[in-house]
Amino acid sequence: MKTNWGNLSKKLGVLQANGSELYTGQSMQALEEILGDEWIENTIDYFIEGGKGNELAIKTIRRIQSNKAAVYAYKVFTENKDTNIQKASLALWAMSDIRMPICMQYVEECIGNEKYEPIAISILRNLIFDSIEQYDIDRLNSIFDKTNDKYNESIEPLRAYANQNLAPTKWYALLDLIQKRPAMYGIQKVEDLFIFQLGYSIAMLNRGIVDDEMEDFTNHFTNFVVKDYSAPSHCNWNTAIRLYSASDLASLELFFEELAKYKSGIEDFDRLQYREDSKIFCCQKMHDELKNTTNNESIIQYNNEQVLKDKYGTGTHTVNNVEIKHCPWCGNKLN
Repeated sequence: MKTNWGNLSKKLGVLQANGSELYTGQSMQALEEILGDEWIENTIDYFIEGGKGNELAIKTIRRIQSNKAAVYAYKVFTENKDTNIQKASLALWAMSDIRMPICMQYVEECIGNEKYEPIAISILRNLIFDSIEQYDIDRLNSIFDKTNDKYNESIEPLRAYANQNLAPTKWYALLDLIQKRPAMYGIQKVEDLFIFQLGYSIAMLNRGIVDDEMEDFTNHFTNFVVKDYSAPSHCNWNTAIRLYSASDLASLELFFEELAKYKSGIEDFDRLQYREDSKIFCCQKMHDELKNTTNNESIIQYNNEQVLKDKYGTGTHTVNNVEIKHCPWCGNKLN
């Protein structure tokens, strides 16, 4: 079989009038055109019929990312959903393998239909984990809300995953998470946090989301820090804090201290009390997390336990006899 690539490029809008080629990802559409509607439809039919090699057939369809295959599978479903439940169900299972974003609208139609809702939830799961960025969080939450309560065990993890990936976290809430586990976010000093802020701002701008907390932080927090430290007026919050930092770790501690003072609005903010309240008993937190995860206290042993009790973050810490030198939660070195 030979392909007239010139004609195909024109049909797909790749070949321009001046002879130049504009490639924007039409290779999968090209495969659809080369294979043709008949081949795609016959492959879907073969999968539904259950002949030998039908799994290879549907996985091949999935490989070419065919919208036409999804549309045809839905056509088979609608034609048989009231008369042939088995065939209609297999057409839905085909969509579960095809996993094209267009299938989401078909999922919505099946939610609430007792005969097909379990399969629709399976399609929903595949679509969310394969292409979460294609969907709107409000639309997904609407689908989750419409599902039968008896499927909550399957739906709630999907809801959590979708909201985690699509629902924007407010800036101050995100800073609270970073304060608890800065190492997990790749943040070791105040300059890292400044770069993180820039990345967050650009991401929100690209998504068309206005975070009023970021506006407040950008416009007012810098002025607050510069004034509080009597720093040069040209300083940003990160440079002002760095001027007063003895180390990278101290720069982060001072940042969160200044943030706490800024948000409290208290003129005579008690820094000493804040520092005492903010201490993290790394060893105990490690113990609690592992205990909650494994239900096995013996997985972690503490050497020199009395020292650990008297002064947080000290001693030798081992997990499964492997020495842990840095806290996996706060990133601090365990002395």
